[in-house]
Amino acid sequence: MVYTPDYHLQGGVLIFFIGIYYFWYEWSKAFLEKQALRSTGKKRPLTATENILAGLIAGSATVILTNPIWVVNTRQTAPKDLDDNNNTKEDRKPSARPNNGFLKILADIIRSEGIGALWSGVIPGLVLVINPIIQYTVFEQKYPQ
Repeated sequence: MVYTPDYHLQGGVLIFFIGIYYFWYEWSKAFLEKQALRSTGKKRPLTATENILAGLIAGSATVILTNPIWVVNTRQTAPKDLDDNNNTKEDRKPSARPNNGFLKILADIIRSEGIGALWSGVIPGLVLVINPIIQYTVFEQKYPQ
C-alpha cells in the first residue's frame, strides 16, 4: 500500500469523527450525572435510559455536524452519472478531469443546490445511530464506573 498525503489526511479525519462522538458522549454523560446528583443529592451511575439518552445526543450531534463533510466527500469520489449535455457515463469519452478540491465542491453544492443539500442523507444516518446507542448502553450497564 502506498501512503500518500491523502491517506494520512483521511486517517486523521476518521480519528476526528470518532473524537466528536466521544466528546458529545462524555459531555452528555457528565450533564446527566450532574442532573442526577442535583435531584437525588448523591452520586449514582446512570440508568439504562440515561445512557441511551447520552448515546442519542452524541450520535445525533456527530451525524448532524459531520454529514456535510460526507456529502462533499461523496461528490468528490463518485463521478456524476450525467454530464452537462445529459450524456450518460457510457456515452462519454474518457477524459482527464481536474481534481476539484474540497472547498470548491462545497461551494458548488451550496451555490447550485443550497445549503440544505449538505444534509441530504442525514435521516438514514440518524437511524444508524441506534447501533452505538445499544452498544454503549450495554457496556455502561455491564461495567459501571
